[in-house]
Amino acid sequence: MSDILYIHKGGRAERIPLMRQGRAPREFLYGQTAFADAGWWVDELPMPEIDVSPRHYLAERLFTRLTRLGFRPLSVAAARDRLAAARGVICFNDGFSLSLGYAFRAWEGRRPFLVGTFCGLSDFEAKAPFWARPLVRRLIRQGLAGLDRILFFGPEDQRLCESRYDLPEGRAEMLHFGVDESFWRPAPDGDDPAEAPRELFACGSDFSRDFATLIQAPTTLPVTLLTSLRVDIPPSQRQRVTLLASNFYQQALTDESLRQRYQRALAVVVPLLPVNQPSGQSVTLQAMACGKPVILSRIPGLWAPEILRDGENCLLIPPRDPEALARAAARLAEDPALARRLGFEARRTVERHFTVGRMERQLASVLSQAPGLEDLAAFRQEI
Repeated sequence: MSDILYIHKGGRAERIPLMRQGRAPREFLYGQTAFADAGWWVDELPMPEIDVSPRHYLAERLFTRLTRLGFRPLSVAAARDRLAAARGVICFNDGFSLSLGYAFRAWEGRRPFLVGTFCGLSDFEAKAPFWARPLVRRLIRQGLAGLDRILFFGPEDQRLCESRYDLPEGRAEMLHFGVDESFWRPAPDGDDPAEAPRELFACGSDFSRDFATLIQAPTTLPVTLLTSLRVDIPPSQRQRVTLLASNFYQQALTDESLRQRYQRALAVVVPLLPVNQPSGQSVTLQAMACGKPVILSRIPGLWAPEILRDGENCLLIPPRDPEALARAAARLAEDPALARRLGFEARRTVERHFTVGRMERQLASVLSQAPGLEDLAAFRQEI
């Protein structure tokens, strides 16, 4: 029996050796290595490795395509032996988290303690076709009902889901995401970013990214985009805008190279559509930890509106506003002192509120509620 079973999309295990060599950050491991190093039996189940039959796989793919809800109860059934053998299961995928709760609602016999995490659950119904929305709402309700703990990455997403799906009081909480501040760090002394090309850098591949607004912004500053999304760059902008195709599994840049991109940019731009999802969270915090000013869209899903303050530790702009984005970039280009001050305060903000250690302590607290994992309650103070 494993103590903790992690479920994710895959690609994490390959990063563990790099993380131990100091060549990759540890935030996306979500405590997996920290708990294992402390003596807990930690296992992982990448979703692509679940041995589901071709017929069931196609059925789930078809259902996802029709409803836009990544619901996979047949995959959960295929992995039930490994799931049932764990004391605690924590899943980092919205659709699979719902599938776990749905499949274990009426589970007979011993069941693991189930923790589901959600990045933008309140947006799911709006993404579904009109005819499928009643079904999607019912499946979301049933999936959430079967989870022991529900973690949200953003307060607005949590608030809407608690109201819409009648979540029992005390079952849900916000997961305070944090980044590896020892990896994401400012440029070394002597490496003067002012001598580097004064470019705007943007990256990310979730569908809430609004790179069109960045490309349309009336600025002459060069732009580099790192994404797996299809981005339309008009011919008139192709000399100014550079596109690097990349995703989590096949990176155009190593993590070390990405860190250097952050460090040597004039600013990191995180343009977002107005969604409830806390989109852009990791890129924003990584760049802030590197001591760079961030230009960020002020969307409903902003994950820390009380901490992220315009003109103090970042620049917040309205979504879908190319002119506002250009004005923010011009402020930084024309006022190096402002850029330095914002970068300094950005780093301090991460150190105070958004460290990976804080996130790991919170996850230890949540998992300590599982039968047999009570000792994690004391362990969380040691991370």
